[in-house]
Amino acid sequence: IAKQLESFKERVPYEINSETDITRIKFVHTDPLPLIQMKVNDQQGNFIIDTGGSEIFLDPDFAKKVGASDFGSNMLTYGGGKQAATGYGRVDKVTIGDFVVNNVPIHILSTKNFSAAANGLEVNGILGTVLLYHFISTIDYPAGELVLQRKTSAALKKFEQETNQIVIPFWMSGDHLMVAWGTINSSKPLLFLIDTG
Repeated sequence: IAKQLESFKERVPYEINSETDITRIKFVHTDPLPLIQMKVNDQQGNFIIDTGGSEIFLDPDFAKKVGASDFGSNMLTYGGGKQAATGYGRVDKVTIGDFVVNNVPIHILSTKNFSAAANGLEVNGILGTVLLYHFISTIDYPAGELVLQRKTSAALKKFEQETNQIVIPFWMSGDHLMVAWGTINSSKPLLFLIDTG
């Protein structure tokens, strides 16, 4: 992790470049998990949207193909207590819709087993919460698209005024897990993890 952090000494992480303030990325499909296409260092790949994931995860083969920096790995624990060696790296550029994000930290983890959740398509990576919270992000299931807007006070105010939906506050647990209060039938309030994956 220290080597990954040191690699940003002369770089600004998550530096967003775009001439637009909003972009829409159509889902390749919605079920069983939303899948989008985006580019890493100009190589297009299929990415599952997983709000239970942290940074962008790249499959090791895809990470090599795009020339990602790899600074080593640790054993991390995932859902169900499963452990896997997970690499720490960096890519120069991620293009998602009309936004280009420079100097992006990544994790490296095999995503080959996720093809079942992608209707048999190859999954090159996972788009997690950390990149999403650099934008005003909407995972629009009815329209089948991911909507990203620049995170400005004016854009947030406009979004709140135009949105005619039920608003449920959530909290960030740790660096990326979204949790919110809710109930089941007439239960007392329960804390739920909001995880699209």
